[in-house]
Amino acid sequence: MRKLLPLSALLILLVSCNLSLMTGGVVSGGKDVIVKPEEVFSGLAPSGVMASQSHYTDRIVIAWNAVKGADYYQLERAEFDVKPTQEMASRASWEALSESAIGTSFTDDDNSLEEGKYYAYRIWAIGNNGLEGERSAVCYGSLLAPPSVIDASKGEDSARITITWNQMPGVQSYSIYTSNDSTTVQIGERIATVSQLEAGNGEDENGKANSFSYTVPQDDYGKTLYFAVVSNGPASGSTSAVSPVSSGYTRVAGAASTPVMTSVTKGDRTDGITLMWAPDSYASDDDPVSYTITRSFPGSNEITVFPSYSGQEPQVDASGNYYFVDSSDIRENVVYTYSIVASNSIGMSPANIQSAYILSPPQALSFTADAETKSYKLETTLPVGAEDEGNDWSYEVTRTLENGSQSVKTIPLAELMSLTETFTADDKDDSSYQNEVRSISVRTVNGDLASKSAATASIQGIPDTPVIEASENRKSSQSANANGVFPVEISLSLPSSSYTAYDYVITRGDGHSFTSTASTAYDSEGMEVGKVYSYTAVARDALGRSSASSDSSDGYGAITGDAFIQVFEDHLLKPWEAPSLHPDYVSGSKSSIWGYISQAGTGSLGSATVTGSALRGLPDSDIAGQSGRISYNAVVAGLGGSVTFTYTKYYSEATSFDRDFYMASDSSYNMNVSMTGSGSVSGGPIATGGMYPASVDFGGLSVQNNAFIGRYRVTMNMDGGKADYEVVAK
Repeated sequence: MRKLLPLSALLILLVSCNLSLMTGGVVSGGKDVIVKPEEVFSGLAPSGVMASQSHYTDRIVIAWNAVKGADYYQLERAEFDVKPTQEMASRASWEALSESAIGTSFTDDDNSLEEGKYYAYRIWAIGNNGLEGERSAVCYGSLLAPPSVIDASKGEDSARITITWNQMPGVQSYSIYTSNDSTTVQIGERIATVSQLEAGNGEDENGKANSFSYTVPQDDYGKTLYFAVVSNGPASGSTSAVSPVSSGYTRVAGAASTPVMTSVTKGDRTDGITLMWAPDSYASDDDPVSYTITRSFPGSNEITVFPSYSGQEPQVDASGNYYFVDSSDIRENVVYTYSIVASNSIGMSPANIQSAYILSPPQALSFTADAETKSYKLETTLPVGAEDEGNDWSYEVTRTLENGSQSVKTIPLAELMSLTETFTADDKDDSSYQNEVRSISVRTVNGDLASKSAATASIQGIPDTPVIEASENRKSSQSANANGVFPVEISLSLPSSSYTAYDYVITRGDGHSFTSTASTAYDSEGMEVGKVYSYTAVARDALGRSSASSDSSDGYGAITGDAFIQVFEDHLLKPWEAPSLHPDYVSGSKSSIWGYISQAGTGSLGSATVTGSALRGLPDSDIAGQSGRISYNAVVAGLGGSVTFTYTKYYSEATSFDRDFYMASDSSYNMNVSMTGSGSVSGGPIATGGMYPASVDFGGLSVQNNAFIGRYRVTMNMDGGKADYEVVAK
């Protein structure tokens, strides 16, 4: 007796949203799919960390050794004015860099990098869906830059001019250039190249200047010469720009005497700097003395500020002293260096070098929030001159409250260094919230004089409710989790009128929550294939007080190629088989798929169609030799597509069936079908949508004797190319 076999149908269908994928390489249905295991994340600190020191003029390159299982790396940076000790680095204010590194190097080309600064870096690995590894040792980097301060001696020696300059981090040597024209120094004569001055411990000594003593040609005795310095980095051929220019000259016997200063502005003016000196006692009508005043400051060229036009004479006060007021482009918190030189018919005197500054506000204000005590600690960087002997200054502090009212108080400088503002309101609706300080401005006071401008700082209030948007089906540059799901990108924004958020607390529908300090966050922790997750967020101020919760936004990540293969293998091959053949799926997706097929034509499957002769209500003998088609469209989150299976059905004895294929749930009529061996899958290749873009090609696949034979190919549309997965059906 001939054995009867049932009709088969191939479906493209994502399983229900609570599907859990197998993690092994062998899946159900007898299909062997090799899934590459995820590398275990070690969590160790990156080793071999290095940063470029004066290799480049516009960037610092950091490199390290890879950490096993790392998805990407995060970096943080600290800034120092001098090469830091380990203790300094441990107390540093570290700033996390917004960019992450996928490989084992990172180029820091931030426009805020400053010449002359030391930058410290620490790196740590991120793996296993956001798990942070240990931080690395500290490495130091710097930009290749010329000295910011250069000085040449003026009349201190009869045959030599001493050139000094400040040291720059990471520099190997300095080249010194001279010219008799200030505009051509950078292309003038190179008179020397000297190594970076080093202290006994081999490190740059803070504040110690490099110097070079230049023997002046006799023809240039008494003449003004100009000097500049170029820094040379450790890399071959790496040189910096040219330093500021400074003038110098040798002393000539019989030249005028050095001016004797009687008064210099040091914080007792806000609109200019006054230089006052005594007249030269040896000056006469036959040999009058004239005066020249030059000015410089770090990073600037030396310029002549007096005389500003031919024949200009200094002013004379009631006591007969000369004075000059420099009010041209004088800025706060800048220490200016003035050279006052007297000249007679013989030559120039040695210069009298003076530093001067105007009364300035604090250089910076900062607030550090303490969520436990609900207070802000206000700290300040002292204004220029505050620590000079004899300066007994104070601060005028203006507080502006949330309700717009202000209060003014004068306090000693030392008190502002540890000023604490306390906050008591727990939410934005509390009436005391209106009494909280929102901004502080500080002026420096010297007697009855106050600095023209003020240093200001704002204290953030509670931000408004954020707007949240979660991505769907997006493959990011970050790695997928252990289930093969790529992170959901969560974008957060605030109304333009709201306070800036100190951080965001993001909550997922299944109870998982995490904190982000950035407006873009990523989440894949514990996420499963086929699940759609709902996200909400609150924005918090620096004291931990939060806004109302945002509206929810649904999102899910793309899945990897391996996860796609597992879904296809586990849930789409032989989907017509009865639950009894797969006990593991009795309550799972296999039985559901089989159940859907068994009810085709009732409307429960929706897009299932039956073509060919009518299949309902006909006696078995009437359907002999008939053929038809069953097709199914599956378009759900995660996977979708359309496959048509063409079959040939025939009548045979109704006494022994391998299995039943129900075309109607309301009838006991059985449609008995069998494969002739010529049936095959058609309609491919198909494109799938949902959680990962892919296509499936069934060109080499057929169905015989209730089993798939041949090959099919799954193509994943990946960034930068395609990855093909070929599966052999058994």
